[in-house]
Amino acid sequence: MKLREYLDSVKECSDKELGNEYGIYDNFSILLNANFETVINDLENFGNYKLYLAEGVTPPGKILNLNYLPGVVNLRILNWVMPGSGLCIEGIEEKNYNMTINLHSYQDRKIDNTSDSRAIAMVVGDVGEYILKNNITACFPKSRGDKHHKPADYTRIVFNP
Repeated sequence: MKLREYLDSVKECSDKELGNEYGIYDNFSILLNANFETVINDLENFGNYKLYLAEGVTPPGKILNLNYLPGVVNLRILNWVMPGSGLCIEGIEEKNYNMTINLHSYQDRKIDNTSDSRAIAMVVGDVGEYILKNNITACFPKSRGDKHHKPADYTRIVFNP
């Protein structure tokens, strides 16, 4: 699935169906082929993201955590591809990516009248728009949604470009 189509569909989806239809839930992964420091700086410059914790250098690389300032979501950003990010899925090759963003609903601060899934979807939207604007090679390996696992519908995995 193309990223633009995915982002538009997620906006229209009910909160209840975000996980089933589009795989939006805690531990959502985004794989990128981009400059780690540039991505961190650009996200912080959006104004909605702030460095929360720099875990430093841990084998095999760096880990930084950003909080989504409205609440709920923590972005754990690694300068390597996290094992188990969906790379066993046909068509996703680790060599095409050099970093991982994992989205977690870890914050105690919540957003009024907003489910955790919708908050994660809002961050997916921000990151997705950033990817499109900068023409970054990316994959959302968990984007096919729970109800599309059996039979496996790999056409729903989001890639850019």
